[in-house]
Amino acid sequence: MLLVALGIPWYLPPDLTILAFGFPLWALISLVVAFIIALFTAWLYLVEFSDDET
Repeated sequence: MLLVALGIPWYLPPDLTILAFGFPLWALISLVVAFIIALFTAWLYLVEFSDDET
């Protein structure tokens, strides 16, 4: 839930015009958090369905 809240950059001032790597800062934050959520979801899937159980 914390990752989802971080992915919505409501905490940034509305008049912020900083660019990072060609993206507005809010868009870069959203993309990075979405990637982290995808990695976390993949890790949960791998841990849950691992073939280590015999």
